[in-house]
Amino acid sequence: MMQPFGPAFCNHCGYDLRQDRPIGSGGLFLDPGSRIAIWRGQQVRLRPSTFEALHALVKARGAAVSHGVLAERIGSEGEDAGRSMAVRIAEIRRVMPGAPIINLFGHGYAWRPQGDRK
Repeated sequence: MMQPFGPAFCNHCGYDLRQDRPIGSGGLFLDPGSRIAIWRGQQVRLRPSTFEALHALVKARGAAVSHGVLAERIGSEGEDAGRSMAVRIAEIRRVMPGAPIINLFGHGYAWRPQGDRK
């Protein structure tokens, strides 16, 4: 028998898929329900897949998020997933100068505002 609802948590990172509450961190405010992103008081426009990647990073609260998990969140699994993710991160950095995204070589990315030393 099929369940009428999807899973409540991501199998890879444990992200609570039911949680679409607004979140703020390091000068950023995200409202997943309306897909609004406000960076340092200014609304920024992001593609839906880029918004999803950013939301996953912020929800991780400074913890590393692997390339695979991010690719799954934006629906870009496969050979070009790494390149697709690099494009999304570049877009975030372009529209949000100074965004505290760090590259964790060989693993993924993390959102680490100043003062967060995970």
